[in-house]
Amino acid sequence: MDIVYIILIVLTVLFFIFLFFDITLYKLKYFASKITLVEEKIDTILNNKYENIIKINDIIKDKIGTEKEIIEDISSLKEEGKSKSEIDSVLVDSLGRIEYIKEQYDELDNEEELNNLFSDIKKDDESLSAYKKFYNDNVNDYNLIVSKFPYVITAKLFKHKPKEFFDDTNIEE
Repeated sequence: MDIVYIILIVLTVLFFIFLFFDITLYKLKYFASKITLVEEKIDTILNNKYENIIKINDIIKDKIGTEKEIIEDISSLKEEGKSKSEIDSVLVDSLGRIEYIKEQYDELDNEEELNNLFSDIKKDDESLSAYKKFYNDNVNDYNLIVSKFPYVITAKLFKHKPKEFFDDTNIEE
């Protein structure tokens, strides 16, 4: 009879250990999947912005009749292993240079395709801003969970590590 109670206790303890890992791992995976989803959205927006800046650069070069590069070479930007935040920063700088050049040439103001591309970039920037906030909020929640007991146990066992914020700022609780 004693052996039955011992086996029952061991099975109960094993059940609760399994339940603990299942619940904590689910929560970690939940936040990780939300972060991955928004990373994909950010990638798409940055890619659209990149493509539109290249098109704008080409249109301006054609309209003002120059072979001189208006913006630095951003074609290798994706291959350099830069973070999304760094890519966004380079694209914002490039766009600023393009806008400065556009202001210098009045004939560019009436260019419909150019204006449409600038409008698309503005919409992308608005979406990107919302996605960055959503991303950083979820990274903050994820990082808090990964560092708190009892989740820290599951996180270490399943190799979940804190994630970087989009713009490398540390967001406080």
